[in-house]
Amino acid sequence: MFDKNKESEKILKTLYEVEREAFRDSFANIFCSLEDAKAMENEFEIEPKRFFLAPNGVDLNSVFFTSPKEREEKKRDLGLEGEKIALFIGSWHKPNIDAVYEIFKMAKKLIGWKFLIVGSVGFFFKGKERPKNVGFTGLVDDEEKALILSIADVALNPMLNGSGTNLKMLDYMAAGVRVISTKVGARGLDIPKGLIKIADLDEFCDAIESVEAETDVYKAREFVEKNYSWEVIGEKLRGFYSEAIKLS
Repeated sequence: MFDKNKESEKILKTLYEVEREAFRDSFANIFCSLEDAKAMENEFEIEPKRFFLAPNGVDLNSVFFTSPKEREEKKRDLGLEGEKIALFIGSWHKPNIDAVYEIFKMAKKLIGWKFLIVGSVGFFFKGKERPKNVGFTGLVDDEEKALILSIADVALNPMLNGSGTNLKMLDYMAAGVRVISTKVGARGLDIPKGLIKIADLDEFCDAIESVEAETDVYKAREFVEKNYSWEVIGEKLRGFYSEAIKLS
């Protein structure tokens, strides 16, 4: 995210050395995904002594499930009956900016759909040209986010690069929105087949039209509840800490 110059190169070099030293000297390491653990091991050529996977989670007390029937009722109440809404949530971050540019391409082909971009990533596009069927909300509060998640027909994650796991994926699934993602966007989550639609970027437009018949939103919510609620992750992490203390 830095501009390339001598000062940024100095900062990045210092950051690299600090990360390498911390990774080398730590008693144990915690990663969001196995891919991240392997990437760190390969980057620094150091095998971690002990590591634990603590993925990003979701607060199920603030992300509410909306069934397909309830979703249509909410849209009707808001005067959006018959509207087809595709959602993307993201912060002002290079991979998210790239994803929005991909959504622009989709929007030009799917003129019958409305594409809603939520989050600070929208600030990057202020004043820039965009397709008429693409809208930006900017930052929203939890109540507004919950409302948006309850009326979207499909949620998109056309990520091309990045690390860790995507929080937006868990929000989408927990809320009952049908999800289309690249493999990169779903990395590290081990989502069973049939819960979301995995597609290459050139397949997204077709997937948007067919995802309803190919995904099970109820099983997707159940999967998140069993594997990615903060309560479940916290219990596992507490066990890891207990074992680490015994071995220290």
